[in-house]
Amino acid sequence: MNAPAHNGAASPAATPVGVDNKEWARKILARHERGDRRLLPIQLKFAREALDVKAEVAA
Repeated sequence: MNAPAHNGAASPAATPVGVDNKEWARKILARHERGDRRLLPIQLKFAREALDVKAEVAA
């Protein structure tokens, strides 16, 4: 009997209740809002994508 292929992604049922899988993105954006200049543009891009946030337009 062949088992179905597993792509390595965790199934939603495997995530414990109450765990915020996007907390990392919220932390990055909070650091950015506080003025942390050590963040790379790619970190901000991925954090915004994860939270479906539009980038701010620089004035």
